[in-house]
Amino acid sequence: MQTSDSLETLSRLEKGIEAGWLVAAMLIPLLTFHESSMLGWIQMPKIFIARSLACYLVIMMIVWWVVHPSLRSESQAFGWGRTAFRSVAGHPARYVVLAAAAIAISTIISVAFSPVRSIGLTGIDTGWDTYGLVGIATYLVFFMAIIRHMRTADQIRRLFWVTATTASLVSIYAIVQHFGFDPFLSSPEPALRAYGSFGNPIFLGSYLVLSLPLTIALIPVSYTHLR
Repeated sequence: MQTSDSLETLSRLEKGIEAGWLVAAMLIPLLTFHESSMLGWIQMPKIFIARSLACYLVIMMIVWWVVHPSLRSESQAFGWGRTAFRSVAGHPARYVVLAAAAIAISTIISVAFSPVRSIGLTGIDTGWDTYGLVGIATYLVFFMAIIRHMRTADQIRRLFWVTATTASLVSIYAIVQHFGFDPFLSSPEPALRAYGSFGNPIFLGSYLVLSLPLTIALIPVSYTHLR
């Protein structure tokens, strides 16, 4: 039987976990510093905040698991594997979950048989976004946090709003950059192609393509509220 105190604790933990992916959705696209203060320029602060937030989410999810009464029961502990398999097998998004599991397994196998395991673990440079196990694990942590703890329409709307707001700020920065003003550049020459806060026009375009459907999905919601 869950007491009011345990329910309140679980609710706070859920909000803390949600805050982790919302902060990531805003800070990772936006975060950048002046190029003279960064080794590797734009990518490194983004990787730092992504991995830091992934560690935060791991801690929060472990605490949530410890606090949750049903997950701490003996029967649940011994039947966790069967329960997890049944829940995945019957879930509408099971193929997405299985695809993520396949990526994790293939990455682990790749590291196990890699001739240079240090590169397989952290990549050729630990501060860069590579396909090493640490980098893949970072994305899988966010994936697991969202599929396990995003349960309400309000949570989805909040993520959509954060993404749309962040994409708008990134777009404004790219437009200003296009007209030759960039406070984060040391060179007096304007950028030939706008890359926003991503350091690469292709990355900027990819992000905007991904965020555009979410922004469009908010139009009817905004219209309903305005009415």
